[in-house]
Amino acid sequence: MLIQECQKAILKSASTNPSMEEMQEAIRRTLRKLFREHELPDNAAQFLVAAWTSNDGLRLLSTREGIVIERDRHYCNGSGAYLANYLIEAAYRHDMNLREAIILATYTFASVRTYEEGCGGESEFITLRSDGSLSPVAHSEIRLPEKYLTRFEARTRKLMFDFVNPTLSNGDFHRKLDSFVEQIKIGREAWIEHRKMGWQFRNS
Repeated sequence: MLIQECQKAILKSASTNPSMEEMQEAIRRTLRKLFREHELPDNAAQFLVAAWTSNDGLRLLSTREGIVIERDRHYCNGSGAYLANYLIEAAYRHDMNLREAIILATYTFASVRTYEEGCGGESEFITLRSDGSLSPVAHSEIRLPEKYLTRFEARTRKLMFDFVNPTLSNGDFHRKLDSFVEQIKIGREAWIEHRKMGWQFRNS
């Protein structure tokens, strides 16, 4: 209900070519109205809104306790937000291109679903471009990287323990390192082949 009402308010505001501040105010008014009418607690609505206006361009907004906050870089909400923010911060760069951003988001979603009990379902991505156009990301472009990225992380974590194992000789560590490299090469080749097959299927 809250999401639908906010969507209506945004659409109504968008019909008049508003500024970003006017759009934020429309969301604030809607939340305050719903809180009063339904006697909801202030923390009942915590949304993320990717917004665009012709005058102000792209913005990332979040709501909390009836307040709309503009976020500078990235922001996560929900039960897995603490883990998602940690994973993103470790790899985020301000100059990332779209492909890199999708890879990081894919890895983050897959990891959070693995470790956070309250998170599940499939990942869905939609790109909001600088001209205001929307572009969905194909499910195949999400599911396949999730599978290979989680495998890569598991092998990397195993190597991390070998790296700091004082009882492991240099010779044994180098053999494990060589094995790791070979596994990564095989995984990379399999990933490329699967991606190629998926591309051929979509274009057949």
